[in-house]
Amino acid sequence: MDSGNPRFAIIDVGSNTIKLLVAERGDDGGLVTLEQRSLDTRISAGIGSDIPQLGEKGIAEGAAAVKILTQKASLYHPSRIIITATSAVRDAGNKMEFAEAVFAKTGLNLRILSDIEEARYIALGAAQDPFLSGLERFQMVDLGGGSLEFIDFSEGFPIQAISLKLGAVRLMELHVENARKPMVDSEIHQITQTVRKRIIESGFQFANGEVPLVGSGGAFSYTRSMLAREKALKQENTPNRLDVADIEKLFSKISAMTIEERCSLPGLPPTRADIFPVALLTLSTLARVAQRDSFLHTFYNLRFGLAAEFFSEPSQKG
Repeated sequence: MDSGNPRFAIIDVGSNTIKLLVAERGDDGGLVTLEQRSLDTRISAGIGSDIPQLGEKGIAEGAAAVKILTQKASLYHPSRIIITATSAVRDAGNKMEFAEAVFAKTGLNLRILSDIEEARYIALGAAQDPFLSGLERFQMVDLGGGSLEFIDFSEGFPIQAISLKLGAVRLMELHVENARKPMVDSEIHQITQTVRKRIIESGFQFANGEVPLVGSGGAFSYTRSMLAREKALKQENTPNRLDVADIEKLFSKISAMTIEERCSLPGLPPTRADIFPVALLTLSTLARVAQRDSFLHTFYNLRFGLAAEFFSEPSQKG
């Protein structure tokens, strides 16, 4: 039944997953989530090559997943459905083939976000988190399969925003010879050096420890989920603080496992078992560069940022 309140749907095509958010504006002006859905569809195979190309399988499966989520969104009769894509599509030489496949399946145009747009929406989305909304300033990292974003968010605006090609899939393809086996010291060293070097070269200025460093993305979510299971807790009942020491302990454990052993771990989807050690190592390395011993985790992300922008439009304010 239509509530009379405008609704917005966003489908976000990422490197590892394609995700849906349907939201409306609450009486208090905040976002009310009506539906969230995620489909594991890694379209980013080959992203680590010099000239990334989306494979035919990735294009077909990705477009099919977008169609499924578009149909799900339509059940809520949203005022608008937006389909966006980030690093994996943005960097691909054949990005327009994917855009054409999405249009053929849905009749909707694909909006490919620039790196600056991606960072801005991630920060705007995090600002919708009730645990963060009262902060005048926070810094943020978002780790995906294709890229790593850094944002400095102050009084409602990003004052620094950069996107680095340090996503977990990209790093795995560049530095890991066989993701089915335990990581070896040379791979750990190469990834650590690559991440450290590129973060330092980026010139991003990390604030002191009084400014919270917020993390979003699958690596943070799965880490929080796995740590919660160790304590027999539900993820949503755990503190949103993730200690770097716990991340490093989890990396030591998981990096020594085969992929079959990782797939058996509660809280870690088999589709992430190959890249998860690389993601943990990336988080650990950037924490050391930033001189931080913890992150604050948020589930609010790019999709919430796009939704917030939609409801801020004059036509949606009633």
